[in-house]
Amino acid sequence: MDKMSEREQKNAMTTYGMLTTVKELETKIEEIRNLLDDLTKMKEGAAQKLSEYALAVRVAGFKEAELDQFFRKPYVLLPRKEQEWYLIVPRFIDLQVGWLERQTESFNIFVVNRYIDWITEVPQLIREELGFKPSLPITVRGDFLYTDRDHIDEVWKRYRNHLSRREGDKIRIRKRRHFSLICALVRDGILPFDPKPVDSKDLIDRKPKFELDFMPSQKEAWNKFLHYGVLGVYWPPRGGKTFLGMYAMSHLKGKKLIIVPTVTLKEQWESRIKEYTNVPSSEYEIITYHASRKPAYLDKEYTLTIYDEVQHLPANIFSRLALLNTKYRMGLSATPFREDGRTELIFALSGFPIGLDWASFLKLQIIKKPTVDLHIVRNVTEKIVKIDEILKESDKKTIIFCDSIRLGKILASKFNTDFIYSQTKKRLEKIYTLQTSVVSRVGDEGISLGKLERVIEADFLFGSRRQELQRLGRLFHSEFKGEHHIIMTEEQYSLYKKRLYGVLEKGFEISIHKQGS
Repeated sequence: MDKMSEREQKNAMTTYGMLTTVKELETKIEEIRNLLDDLTKMKEGAAQKLSEYALAVRVAGFKEAELDQFFRKPYVLLPRKEQEWYLIVPRFIDLQVGWLERQTESFNIFVVNRYIDWITEVPQLIREELGFKPSLPITVRGDFLYTDRDHIDEVWKRYRNHLSRREGDKIRIRKRRHFSLICALVRDGILPFDPKPVDSKDLIDRKPKFELDFMPSQKEAWNKFLHYGVLGVYWPPRGGKTFLGMYAMSHLKGKKLIIVPTVTLKEQWESRIKEYTNVPSSEYEIITYHASRKPAYLDKEYTLTIYDEVQHLPANIFSRLALLNTKYRMGLSATPFREDGRTELIFALSGFPIGLDWASFLKLQIIKKPTVDLHIVRNVTEKIVKIDEILKESDKKTIIFCDSIRLGKILASKFNTDFIYSQTKKRLEKIYTLQTSVVSRVGDEGISLGKLERVIEADFLFGSRRQELQRLGRLFHSEFKGEHHIIMTEEQYSLYKKRLYGVLEKGFEISIHKQGS
């Protein structure tokens, strides 16, 4: 057979391409039809169940005609405070937006605000209902606020309490009002950070012993840092935050300061910098938040400051650390929220935010999804019995978290191991070595254990959702699919079950086991 001419080949390829496109379109149409069928069945099923319920409780009746309206908008928005709302959603609707504040038998109640959109996307319908408009073009630079001529009157009126006087196309900020102005802007969903690109003179061609190829968002974050010079990184545990910080340390000249919440994390940073970088020890200091308040650190100059677990920074005793004399900064946190209502300060003090919801990491299988079991017992004695039962089920590397020093020592003695708390030396080394260890809150944040298989919570910090997520997050660093056990007394469950909402909000299911049932 003669060979096809070039023209005939092109025609054949075009025809093939059209056929392929038609097949793809037919497949998509079929998928849409199936989805519509599923929605119709769901609505019919819901209508049937609601009708049966209406008859069972002898209410006036069920308005089936309004079911379509419910499916178009299956939630309620109520004001909570200025620029913050409650989003109330039936639990059978898979909608997760904002922080899950509490949960009833029938409803999930989320808190939504302007800056939540920087961490996880708010659906367009909800954005429109809340009046989320494009942010005003505002930057804060030195003693002045800058905007464009079209918005200067609106900006002057809205933030008048923080501003002194207008000077042409810029507005002078009142003395001692810089920080309050930035907080007000952040609450309104405005990122006022003035890009100060990293100076090429501050860069050094010194590669670490790894590449930023763990996931695309790492390279994106590095490029954002080069553009802004200040960055807040809010990925889940094992998302690569520490490695991004070490990458920045490797490529910047000058003195670096790393601030961490615990001595345990200080030990881990020291170990990782030595293992994964070529940065000499003379170039960096690693200190805890408490130690960094000393004037010796406040008076020094740094090229880069890394605030690890930056959610601690807005605390009264630590907030002045945001004023350190540092050219560039980076804030790292898997849980950028606070129980005291100062969440917006995390963003205001950190820098340009980079966020990615935990579901994306789970979908990409970057983090494994542990099983989560809640055990409700009658008293502390039954807690110890339950821990013993769990440990005897299988021999796995385990951390038993216990905030109470007294109970921690009892557990360590009972299970023939060490209790690792604030007075313990070489904490990280012991946690790595021991098959089972009892650890106070000094191990809550940041520690990475590749062989960890099981976490048991015996005692905890009241209703802290952040602590619950941090402890669950220790399992994300593991090469195994872990198991997370939470043990509460009936009284604790009644008082502090809100700490579980953070876990549910991130898409994890909790199996509840009640002693004796």
